[in-house]
Amino acid sequence: MQFSPHHGVLFTFYRENINPSRGFVSGGNPVVLTLSSGATNWSVLSNHTAYCRFGERMVESVSMSWAGTGTNISCIAPHQEYSRNVSVEVSLNGVDWTANQMQFYYQSFPAVTNALPPNGPMAGGTTVTLYGTHFETPM
Repeated sequence: MQFSPHHGVLFTFYRENINPSRGFVSGGNPVVLTLSSGATNWSVLSNHTAYCRFGERMVESVSMSWAGTGTNISCIAPHQEYSRNVSVEVSLNGVDWTANQMQFYYQSFPAVTNALPPNGPMAGGTTVTLYGTHFETPM
């Protein structure tokens, strides 16, 4: 995606990395987007506020820094109503967005409904099986 945020200077961002690529539906965790950039004048780029869009929800970045050959943009993941993958895009003006299709997965909180057996010896060593909902791959 190309941006012309200031005095006709053109910036091009290319997808690189999103870390972490998943979080809970409550949001609130920091996410760092690393983008390679065609920007040649970091001082002009650094004077702008970046925005991140998680699906339909836009948030202002908390920081933007030069990372050697690209740009690190940090945003706080907003909440979502349910578990799902969303596209994460970046903007320097809140209007023109990248189209890199970086994915962030929102997962529900796990809930334990039963544990069997319910007890075991004080010395330990008993295998316990947990039952519940929303058990997913560890973050």
